[in-house]
Amino acid sequence: RPPNQAAELRSSALEVPRQPEELYLLIEGARGLWHSGVSQQARIGCTCEIAGKPRTKVWTDLVSPVSNPVWNYEAVVEDFVEGDALLFQVCEDGAHHGQHLGEAVLRSPVFRPGGFSGEL
Repeated sequence: RPPNQAAELRSSALEVPRQPEELYLLIEGARGLWHSGVSQQARIGCTCEIAGKPRTKVWTDLVSPVSNPVWNYEAVVEDFVEGDALLFQVCEDGAHHGQHLGEAVLRSPVFRPGGFSGEL
């Protein structure tokens, strides 16, 4: 190379596709739920899905009492890739026609690696 010619570096990087994984969930329950429009005789359920991937949604059974429901629901959620977040929603009388009582998002850095056990 001539002395006044700058060196040139060429490189390229390819993103390695992230492989989908299965997540094992245990939705234990909730506490302190209260909403003025919800009857104490209502039944409460919880859904979980990978945010932005509605086809991954799983549903707990509907249970009473309203203020402190216990589900102890186990499920496998497929199609998780690193960086996804989990969206939990609590609804009266099911996720399709009931009143939405609240939601929480669990981002993957909180439960990856090593899992998560606690309140949201």
